Amino acid sequence: MQPRNHDRRRFYSVGSDLRLNPSDFEFVNKAQALVPSTVPGAYVLAGNHEYAIEGLGAPLRFGLPTLRAKPALVVGVDNEELLDIYGFRKPFVSLRAKNLLVEIDPDAFEFAECAAVDGDGGPVEPYWMMDVVRVVDRFDEERSNVLWHSDLYPGVEEAADNPFLTRLDDVRFPTVREDEHAFYLLRYQTGFIFDETIVDAWRQAGLKGALFTPLQAPTPEENADAGLFEIRPYWSERE
Repeated sequence: MQPRNHDRRRFYSVGSDLRLNPSDFEFVNKAQALVPSTVPGAYVLAGNHEYAIEGLGAPLRFGLPTLRAKPALVVGVDNEELLDIYGFRKPFVSLRAKNLLVEIDPDAFEFAECAAVDGDGGPVEPYWMMDVVRVVDRFDEERSNVLWHSDLYPGVEEAADNPFLTRLDDVRFPTVREDEHAFYLLRYQTGFIFDETIVDAWRQAGLKGALFTPLQAPTPEENADAGLFEIRPYWSERE
């Protein structure tokens, strides 16, 4: 196995830990809180922070969507133990998770307070609809290993014009400042990215519900969850 490099700054893509049922909640007033989309039965989740990509017709939009009412949630519908993060695209986080994120990187996030009850209808501390608003548009392409959508479908004309990344294996972000701990990579739409400062603090606080996929060689401790990582095939070939 190749030695793990612990000297370089570590980054992680943020997802949901499917072992803990991140869908164990109900957004009970979604129809009242969100703006309806032009697609029947769907709602506008795009935020109000716009970023353009050359050649792409419409700008990408990050941050929280426009809310018409305070979101109301039932958390822990089937499980008594509550998670600190529920959902996927615009997740809902607990108060202690919000406080941790704001303490470390107050400029990176948007939050909207949500009324919340548990599965028995009992009141709990507010949860917060959350999204990252910082966007990074560059990474070190020469020293990184990524998969572009066009590489996934070589020879397909439609794919050749697709400007997005579909997978991050080993990525370096030399332009990200030391005080920038959370961000989206502009051409990667799967989710946002945290650095080691947030991830280490999250783990130390015992917060539950998030899965952090390393964007560099996993540590021995992280290898315990390696079967859940999208990057596992890439790194297992290097062991």
